[in-house]
Amino acid sequence: MKAIISGASKGIGRASAIALAKEGFDLILISRNESDLQELSDHIHEALNPNLDISCIAFDMTNSEEIQDLKMDLDSERLVLVNNVGSYMNDNASSIDLNELERMLSINLKSSIELTKKCLPSLRKAKRSLVVNISSINGLDADHIAASYSISKHALRAWNNALREEVRKEGIKVTALYPGPVNTRSWDGMDVDHEAMIQAEDIGEIIASLTKLSDWALVEEVKINPLQFKLS
Repeated sequence: MKAIISGASKGIGRASAIALAKEGFDLILISRNESDLQELSDHIHEALNPNLDISCIAFDMTNSEEIQDLKMDLDSERLVLVNNVGSYMNDNASSIDLNELERMLSINLKSSIELTKKCLPSLRKAKRSLVVNISSINGLDADHIAASYSISKHALRAWNNALREEVRKEGIKVTALYPGPVNTRSWDGMDVDHEAMIQAEDIGEIIASLTKLSDWALVEEVKINPLQFKLS
C-alpha cells in the first residue's frame, strides 16, 4: 500500500500522512520544505512505524510543467493520491488582479491536475486506487473577500467531478473534501478560537476512513464545517 501526498509537511497534509501511516501505507511526501518533510518522516518512523518506506520530495508544485519529470516509485497494488497543496488570498471580484488569479489557478488547480496525470497510469494499474482532492467550503460557496481563491476552488470542483465520472468505470475512486476553517498555521497570530475549528487531524481521519470502505462504496464528496466556530 502506498500514498502520495502533496503539501505534506504541514497542516492537513501532515495529518493525512500520519493517519495513513497508522494504516500501514508507505508514503511519498511532497512539499517545498525539505527539512519539514524530513522531520515528518523521522516522526513517523520513531513514533508510529520504523518499517514504513517514506520518500521525501522537495518540490515547488507551482512548476506544473515539471511535475511530469518527478521521480517516484508508484508501483503498488493499492495506491492513494491526496492532492492537498494549496494557497489562499483575499481579494474582491470587482478588482481581481489577473496575475494573482493565474497564481491561484496554478497552485490550487493546475498542480492537482498535473500530479494526477503523473500518477494516473499507476492508479489504473493498481487493483485499488483512490484520489482525494482537498478543496474548501469556498469551492461550494464563493467568498466575496476571497474571489480568486473561490474561483480556483470552484474550478477544482469541476475538474474533480469530471475526473470522478471518467475513471469510476475503471474502478478508481475520486473524492472531494470541502472543509470550512481548519486549525492550521495560516491562522497563527489571529484572534480566533483555534480549538473550535476543524482540526487537521479530523481531515486526516476522514481520509484514512475512505481507505477502509469496500471496493463498491464511493464517497463522492464530503462537506465539513466546525460545530460552533464563527469568524467575528
